[in-house]
Amino acid sequence: MEKIQSYFRRIIFTEKSAPLAFLVACILGFGLLIPSLGFYMDDWPYVFYAYNKGIGSLREMLLYDSRPIAAWLYILGFRVLGFSPLAWHLLTFILILGTVITYWIFLRHIWVEQKQNSIYIALLFTVYPFFTLQSSPIGYTHLWFGFITFNLSLILMFISINKPPPIRWLLVVLALSLEAAHLFTSEYF
Repeated sequence: MEKIQSYFRRIIFTEKSAPLAFLVACILGFGLLIPSLGFYMDDWPYVFYAYNKGIGSLREMLLYDSRPIAAWLYILGFRVLGFSPLAWHLLTFILILGTVITYWIFLRHIWVEQKQNSIYIALLFTVYPFFTLQSSPIGYTHLWFGFITFNLSLILMFISINKPPPIRWLLVVLALSLEAAHLFTSEYF
């Protein structure tokens, strides 16, 4: 155990190398299986409605599914990505990576003196199995979008603290707008 601990103590990441470390961790944790994945579980109602009733019918489906405001996210997704499982899994991969990077930036703002620990915590967040449904790329797009917008809203709030009033208020309004996007595209609104 001590050999393993001493090995990890020697690994030092810089601010510039951290995003690359996150990318490698995401590739090892999620990316290697992407070419062999398809649609699963909660993806199928979205695919069924969009394919059989038209992409616009997702508004109706999400109205009954308690997320009517999230329809824009899925409509945009199907218009851009179509019905390709590979494209949806790549989008999920990008959203996971974006979540990790925005989480790391948030940690850097609250723990200015703990640069290395912020990187290690973000790396742990990358591979920690708190969310085990990455295999369903469509059904959980709104969650990854929510993580990113929530993190960005926190980042903007921290940045606004040290800014003069006109810029501060602009950042706060932008942060609140991102948080509203997060809340209103999530469950049960």
